[in-house]
Amino acid sequence: MIEPTHASIMEPQRISVKFAFVPPVNVPHASFILFFHRVIQDKLLPETLIDVADYSHVHNGPSVLLIGHEAHYSIDATNGQIGLKCAVKRGLTGSLDERIRRTFDKTLHLANLLTKHESLAGGIQVNTKSAWFSIEDRLAAPNTDLTFSHVAPVLASVATRYWGSQPVLSRLGTAKETFQVDISGADGSECRAPTRTLRLV
Repeated sequence: MIEPTHASIMEPQRISVKFAFVPPVNVPHASFILFFHRVIQDKLLPETLIDVADYSHVHNGPSVLLIGHEAHYSIDATNGQIGLKCAVKRGLTGSLDERIRRTFDKTLHLANLLTKHESLAGGIQVNTKSAWFSIEDRLAAPNTDLTFSHVAPVLASVATRYWGSQPVLSRLGTAKETFQVDISGADGSECRAPTRTLRLV
């Protein structure tokens, strides 16, 4: 097995962030599809968006996918937790800190649109007290203690700025899965994008 290098771990291209919805979620599946189509038609995101795919037949995974050139956004039900996920596939540059912040900013921006858009009639609340962070490249960043030792200090620094206090980080899953970290705000604090750091493109 080829061991990942420090550079491969610290310069990932495939980063994702997911926030769960506050239950109960009573919004019809078709409304999420409509919302994503409106995001494309009304140019609500400053990036190239391509299409919307319906994966309602897939259990324990994405049910609706907004396909973009740089990132995919989805209504995701992995592990039984339905929520909004942003998975950046390409275009990330700079330090690991900058790459993580960019992914958080993109996710929070769409989460804000989702909670306010007329197509969903205010039926969605996003739980920003916690989040799931992942590097979706098992070759570059396997789900091991070594990867966690490299990534955790940077992720904790970023998360502290977004949650306003030091969060609790917990590595999830097994070595057969992608590198995943649960981020939980201390004392019920919520994740907010610092205005001065907001970067979507």
